[in-house]
Amino acid sequence: MFNSNWVCIFVRMGKSGVTTLLFDLGNVLFDLDIPATERAFASLLGDRRVQFSEWAVRKRFFERYEKGEITDKEFVETIGSQCQSEVSEDEVITAWNAMLIGMPESRLTWLKELRKTYQVALLSNTNALHITKVRQCLQQEHGIMHFEETYFDRVYYSHEIGARKPETRAYQMVIQDLETAVTSTLFIDDVQANIQGAQQLGIQAIWHKPTDEISVKLPEYLALIK
Repeated sequence: MFNSNWVCIFVRMGKSGVTTLLFDLGNVLFDLDIPATERAFASLLGDRRVQFSEWAVRKRFFERYEKGEITDKEFVETIGSQCQSEVSEDEVITAWNAMLIGMPESRLTWLKELRKTYQVALLSNTNALHITKVRQCLQQEHGIMHFEETYFDRVYYSHEIGARKPETRAYQMVIQDLETAVTSTLFIDDVQANIQGAQQLGIQAIWHKPTDEISVKLPEYLALIK
């Protein structure tokens, strides 16, 4: 339900000089439980989990998947081939998606209100399997059919743009497409490296603690912008 106190908050926000809000998705807007996927994979991989983890780091396996360089089928089959016993594709996908928790109705309402004052955009290191699950979750829990179009002016998913944070190219592509100045853009992310990558380009960026509520913290963040 819309909180009338937000009216005063949005008026104060408009005085910060920020015209574009660029959000990360996971652990900023959409709640995650990353250890849930780690536990699920540990169960599937068994004694092979350490070996697989080391191989994945060397080959930049998860990073390449997030950049769209590996297909969903290749991703799932590769993990499945490393499991201690035969598993189905659905079991691998379920384990991979275990981290995706959900998004409260109040945060969705808040995002809609933000769009009345700001250009609101999304920049996320993600992948097709996760985004499919996010959309399913929002449809099942809130009846939302078109998440991106309803709540954002622009959406940039790493697997679709072929670049991921904190790569300079990811931020450059977004700023150019948004046609906004770095000084009038506030980027919010829960990973310090991503914040630093944005700041190197002059983007105003603030780290968000995942356990904090973004709708409550945003006025604080905007107050820090000079």
